[in-house]
Amino acid sequence: MNLEEIDATLEGVKDRWDHAGAPYNADMLALIRAAEAMRALLPDSGLPKAWADLLAGLALLAKHPSNDISPLNCTANELTVMADPELFTPEEIDRLDTLGFIDGPTGTFNSFRFGSA
Repeated sequence: MNLEEIDATLEGVKDRWDHAGAPYNADMLALIRAAEAMRALLPDSGLPKAWADLLAGLALLAKHPSNDISPLNCTANELTVMADPELFTPEEIDRLDTLGFIDGPTGTFNSFRFGSA
């Protein structure tokens, strides 16, 4: 989806919702937040590239978490994301590598690009 398609879809849903006269409930608010998050991941989002890459990587890594309570750890200039590499497709692994996340040694992904400064 491109930015225009996301905006058009969200506006269409909002229009139908408003036409029904119903206040926004938790589902509608979640849809709005999801659309805003998708906008942030697009190349034309206006975010600096590093921020867009970080958000895109984290969104992809969240598909297969291995720790729902503490998904991130950052020490010694290395960001570790608790996501199980064995559950990702080779294409997803390549995409994560391009974004700066590499398959870690212990069932995690690591990034020196997004580690502490």
